[in-house]
Amino acid sequence: MYFAVIYEVDCKWLYWLDRRNTNNWAAGRVTELDAGKIDGTMKFEIRSY
Repeated sequence: MYFAVIYEVDCKWLYWLDRRNTNNWAAGRVTELDAGKIDGTMKFEIRSY
């Protein structure tokens, strides 16, 4: 599965899934695609779980 998030405001971090998710149901099944502004700079991240 792919999980994509685009933040439209400044944020401190981009990820949504935490250890409860990644160690259980998401393990080996999810790739998280994130985009958003951190300190005024647009950032893009990919996290495979």
